[in-house]
Amino acid sequence: MNAMGANFVQYGYSNTAGNTTFQDSPVLTTHDGSLLVVFASAGNQFEQVGPFAVSDGLNTFHRLPLTHFFHGQVFGGTTVEAFYAFNIAAHVGKIRASGWANSGGYSQIDVAEYSCDGGWGATDPIDTSNNGAGNGTPSVFLSLAQANELLVAHIMVNTPANWAWRQLISRTGRPGNLICDPVTAASLGDFQPLLSGGFFADGVGGAGSFYVGCAAAFKVPAAPTSSLLQMGVGR
Repeated sequence: MNAMGANFVQYGYSNTAGNTTFQDSPVLTTHDGSLLVVFASAGNQFEQVGPFAVSDGLNTFHRLPLTHFFHGQVFGGTTVEAFYAFNIAAHVGKIRASGWANSGGYSQIDVAEYSCDGGWGATDPIDTSNNGAGNGTPSVFLSLAQANELLVAHIMVNTPANWAWRQLISRTGRPGNLICDPVTAASLGDFQPLLSGGFFADGVGGAGSFYVGCAAAFKVPAAPTSSLLQMGVGR
């Protein structure tokens, strides 16, 4: 039986204070056939309700409405959303998140690119998505339709709490306890659970902190080689 393979390619991040109308990522060189997962965050005392969009000027990005959430006690108010594009055409340039209605606060974009053993193909790989927010240990719950899905999550924590992912592999290049600052806040991680069913994208530490985040899971096509993510290659 073929194994399932999803491979982390790169991560890009950008944050700007005082501008929630749009946010550009760094210049990224993406690759044919990849999956792009984009998390857009806007800081404002008012919930940002869109219409939201993500674009690189070439590929089609899909919004995940179930990832939308506003928490008024995270950095004085933060709205989060997630988007994705699959089986993309290669592109060199910036990815822009737009649609924030109010100025002030900050805006942030986090982008992760994933290849797939054998390619993602023409079938939309999205399975499910969800948001999570509250006062306690950061967590987002997903119910997965099949084993070995690629789960990508993004969580922002309001106060220093030595928080770090529990099972997910951090791709931000920053320790978990630095995500309390919106200038460095970007706790993006991924994982391929071995089983289907309920899964918590969560961490250790952080109890008592206000947090807001979201996650999405993608069905990884069957492929002839084993999963580099599950084997731990690239960690």
